[in-house]
Amino acid sequence: LVSAVQKLARVTEISEDLMLYCGLGNASDLPASFRCADKFGSMGWTEFGFRSTTADKAVALDYSGIKKGNPHPIVIAIKPNAIDRGACIAELSQYQGEKEYLYVPCSFLQPAGPQWLEVVEDGVANCIPMHLSSNMMTETTDKLVAKKQLMHLDAARLLADEVRAELEELAVS
Repeated sequence: LVSAVQKLARVTEISEDLMLYCGLGNASDLPASFRCADKFGSMGWTEFGFRSTTADKAVALDYSGIKKGNPHPIVIAIKPNAIDRGACIAELSQYQGEKEYLYVPCSFLQPAGPQWLEVVEDGVANCIPMHLSSNMMTETTDKLVAKKQLMHLDAARLLADEVRAELEELAVS
C-alpha cells in the first residue's frame, strides 16, 4: 500500500490554491510534542499510519466532531507542495465524492503558523496550519524487489567463493 500511495503521490496534480484539511477530535488528540519543542527546537509529531486528508473543509469539520457537540473540535490545514504532496485517492475512496488525499506513514507534522478560530453553523473550531513533511525514505515495491535480488546475488557469490575455497583446499591435499 505504501508503494502504491507513494507512486500515486508522484503523479498527483496540485494547484496553487489547493489546501488540505483533516478533522481531529479535540485538543487531547495532539501529542505533547506539538506544544513543547524538544532540545533541538523541533515541534510536531510523526504519523505512524497513513494520514488521510480532504480538500473539502466541511468534511474535515464533520470529522472534528463539531456537529456532535465536541467541546474542542480541531481542523488541521495543510498546504501541499511539489515535494510534500499526498496521493489523490478520490477515485478509490470509500467515501464517494470525497476529494481524499493520502500521505504515507512516518510523515512528520509540524505547526506552520498561528492558529485561528473558525465560526461555522455548528460551532467554533480551532484551525491549526501544519506543514506535513512526507516520508521520503519509503521505498516502492520495485526498489524493494531490486534490493532483494541484489541480496540473493551477493549471497550466491559468497557461497560460490566458499565452495571454490574448499575445492582448492581439497585439490591441494
